[in-house]
Amino acid sequence: GEEEYTLQVMPAGGGRIFSLETRCHALSYDAPPWEGAEDLKDYAVRAAHNDKLLKAFSSAKRQRKVAKIQAERRIDASTLPAPDAMEAALKAATAGELDAKQ
Repeated sequence: GEEEYTLQVMPAGGGRIFSLETRCHALSYDAPPWEGAEDLKDYAVRAAHNDKLLKAFSSAKRQRKVAKIQAERRIDASTLPAPDAMEAALKAATAGELDAKQ
């Protein structure tokens, strides 16, 4: 047959609310080392480090959500309705600008 169980709540921690964390003993929960800490303003360095943190500490659901958001933000030729027209418009608009090599 079916057995019934009763959950008994007992006061702990002086009657205050506290959180319990479950952690495996064999895993390291330290943040991945920051490579390139001197270059905090570089977007690519920060994005790479944030990806490491996401993989180390986020749930699979959060990782899928962030991957979906990043895919939606990504722009390449296949996402533009007329990439050739866009390129021509950008070239025309920046025709008189200085080249970075000058």
